[in-house]
Amino acid sequence: MLKAIAIFVAIAIAAVCATELLGYSSCQQSPEYNSEAAKTDKTHEKYCTTSYGLFTVGLFDVKEFIHENREDINAVSTIFIAAFTIILGLFTISLAGSTRIAANAAALSARAAVAIELPILAAEVSDFHFSSVQEQNANGVLEHFDCCFAHYLRIANGGRTKARPTQVEGGWHFGDELPPTPHYTFTKHLTLDAILDPEDDEPMRVRISDYHFKTGPDAYNAIRYAKSKLWFFCRITYQDFMRERHEIGFCWRRHEGAGDGFFVEERTPAYNRKT
Repeated sequence: MLKAIAIFVAIAIAAVCATELLGYSSCQQSPEYNSEAAKTDKTHEKYCTTSYGLFTVGLFDVKEFIHENREDINAVSTIFIAAFTIILGLFTISLAGSTRIAANAAALSARAAVAIELPILAAEVSDFHFSSVQEQNANGVLEHFDCCFAHYLRIANGGRTKARPTQVEGGWHFGDELPPTPHYTFTKHLTLDAILDPEDDEPMRVRISDYHFKTGPDAYNAIRYAKSKLWFFCRITYQDFMRERHEIGFCWRRHEGAGDGFFVEERTPAYNRKT
């Protein structure tokens, strides 16, 4: 505030000094006798002996100059106003761009801060088996078939905040290649008290053994000798601490060895999407 006042006072003093210098210059001129300028200067002479008088003469000269050159002054003023308007417009555009960049940066920072606090889910298939079962079909006839199934899907939360899983969708595929998009063949809805707490010592176990996948009689050997492949994939729906809905997908491929088998992660993007 004091700086602004000092600048204003300095400009005012400079304007007064410039006006007095103009008046002094006018007083020093020697106009011709009986000319209009002489008559005017005779009137000015009584003012040329004091500082106030010089200031008054300067103001008179400024007024006369403006009156004689008003059209030129108007033209120059118009040019300056147009130039100032253009500069102001460019500054406004630049300021808007800077404001937008700052707003985007703030929004990105806020999203990053929230993302740090979000749950981080991990899952694995456990207790997998090949089996031969019999079931009664729609006509009441018992059918015997080979199948495979897993007892549990184990889910853990490695984030900072709790998550509430609401449902698990799953599916199996036996063949040479995964389909382009996952086709989930079963859905298991979870209870309201299902909570994934980062501080839990053990992962949550979701029972999925009721969902059998029918295979051919030679499925085990086909997988063991790499003649064909078996995949299990799932999609978990959950809510974060702000009750926002998210989905995360997982996919594994089965390997069978001489002693025992195991699942390895399948990184196909369509089967590992996150929201």
